Amino acid sequence: MATTRAFTREEIRAILKDSEVSLRDRCYISLSANTGFRVSEILSLRIGDVVNIVGKGEPPIIKSLREVTVVKDAMKGKQRARTMALNRDVQKAIHDYVKVCMTHEGATPDTMLFLTPVAHGRQKNKPLTRQYMLKITKAIADRVLGYNNRIGTHSFRKAFATECYRKCRDVVKVSMMMGHRQIQTTMNYIQSLGGDHELVNGLF
Repeated sequence: MATTRAFTREEIRAILKDSEVSLRDRCYISLSANTGFRVSEILSLRIGDVVNIVGKGEPPIIKSLREVTVVKDAMKGKQRARTMALNRDVQKAIHDYVKVCMTHEGATPDTMLFLTPVAHGRQKNKPLTRQYMLKITKAIADRVLGYNNRIGTHSFRKAFATECYRKCRDVVKVSMMMGHRQIQTTMNYIQSLGGDHELVNGLF
């Protein structure tokens, strides 16, 4: 089976600019592409892991956190936790999505961040699975880009590794950010890069 490839910056930006991408999927993609978390780590997050709720008024005052931590239960290997900073674009994607969840869906800080919608008579508010997100990722890529060959949920994670290395040229640092136990794993993630590119504020 062909190895999953990384999305390019241009591909991710095209996806995030597409008006048909839902708030939920935009939030997931922004988190995945800009933190490099594994899909299982992202799907383990609760609303209270990514925002602070200020006061008890209606509607709630939601403030996105500037960093997010995934804990050992959701991680591979022996790491206890991994914390990643969130840029402003990710914070906005989280805020817009969580605002809808709390205002219209009755979500609380303890609610899982990513849940299933109502569809075909099935029970809603069930935690999303890796298989579900793979299906969504391929469908979005096919619709927006016109292809989904070798595209998967890991395509966002590999894109993060590639862009981080493009910016810092330090494979050890990137490996630590990715939570890899072996440097070679990180090397396998990094796509073939040409010359240095202009640094940008935020990755995608």
